[in-house]
Order: sequence, then C-alpha cells, then structure tokens
Amino acid sequence: MAAGLAETKRRLRDLGLRVTAPRVGVLRVLDAAERPLSHAEVVSRLGGDAVEDVALWDRATVYRNLVALVGVGLVRISSHAGGICRYEIVKDPKDCTHPHFVCDDCGIVSCLPEAEVVTKNNTRWSKSLRGAEVQFVGRCPSCST
Repeated sequence: MAAGLAETKRRLRDLGLRVTAPRVGVLRVLDAAERPLSHAEVVSRLGGDAVEDVALWDRATVYRNLVALVGVGLVRISSHAGGICRYEIVKDPKDCTHPHFVCDDCGIVSCLPEAEVVTKNNTRWSKSLRGAEVQFVGRCPSCST
C-alpha cells in the first residue's frame, strides 16, 4: 500500500479483484493502522454507517471486502482474541513470526514486532505450517498506569 494508489489498484486487478472505493478504502485504513483492527474498527475509521455513507461504507460491504482481501493474501487475520477477528495488511507473505499482545482491560490487540516466534525448519510439521497466531495476554502499558 505504501507504494501508492496506482500500485494498489494494479495489485487488486492482478489478483482478480475489481477496484472499488470500499475495497481501496479498507486497504488504506489497514495500511495506516498502527495495530490489527477488528471489522467494527475498520468501519468506524471509514466513517461507516453514517447516513450519507451507507451506500459505500455499510458494515456488510466492509466485511465482504475484508474476506476478499484475506482470500487473495493482501490482508491476514492476525488475531482471534475474544472471538473477534482482527485484520492487518500483509507486508511480507512469509512473515508470520511476530506475536500480538491482548490487553485484558481495554481489549486492544497490539503487534509485538520486536518479539519473534522461532520454529525449527526441519521438523515433520515444517511443510504443514502456513501461519502462526501467538498472543501474549496481560495489561497494556496504557492500562497499567
């Protein structure tokens, strides 16, 4: 996404997706996000469900676009904390090694890119592994103060 709007549109077309305002909007929101976002947070950041925006940003449209973007590998579900999917842009398809932190108080899920999950490459499970979901749970720095 950082490459710009023209590059984003080209990638969508190359992956067989139509370029639509909601789809590009969802990608922009996730690209600008400092952490994985839930569907409701994406809708909120898009300004969805306001009377004048219903046609473009309704919850169902946003959800369908998240599903489509996950399906082509541009977005991934990085957390299922509390039974809520949280989405993030895939910057490197091979990078699924950073864990996430889930705050017990505020429910925010944060990336921990400085921490890395390491697995042995030569185990019988190596070829089966396609992703990882590691979560640390506790009180975030904001809630601890």
